[in-house]
Amino acid sequence: MCQHLLFLIALIIDALAPVFPLLLLGRAIQGLGTSIALPLMFNIILQEVPTKRIGTMMGVGTLITAIGPAVGPTFGGLIATTIGWRFVFIILIPVLLVSLVTGLACIPSVPIAADDDQAGLGPLDVFLMVLGFAGLIFGISNASAG
Repeated sequence: MCQHLLFLIALIIDALAPVFPLLLLGRAIQGLGTSIALPLMFNIILQEVPTKRIGTMMGVGTLITAIGPAVGPTFGGLIATTIGWRFVFIILIPVLLVSLVTGLACIPSVPIAADDDQAGLGPLDVFLMVLGFAGLIFGISNASAG
């Protein structure tokens, strides 16, 4: 649910963005929502799908994630040239709302363990990961530039 709300907020920001930095912020928030949703999708598949069908459902999950980069630019370009770039984001809002309602209705809620030793990331952990990956990407791009 958290990833849906992040993505929905980002879509609204993007659709209404009057300047590029705000559009970029919305896209960053979308990336955050996606970074939560993708591992969660595979976790739900592994927990809820019968053992015989896990391979098939993992393949479907991978197909879903692989089709976006292949179809997205063409679909986005078609929408942007015919009805305007803001509609690239506006069209996704009803799709996301249907996804949210379907997920709430069909995916069972799993209670969190009550123990004090929770395996999670704190704010410092997330900050250090972002800093590390940004430094890695920066280093690789500068190394390839010469």
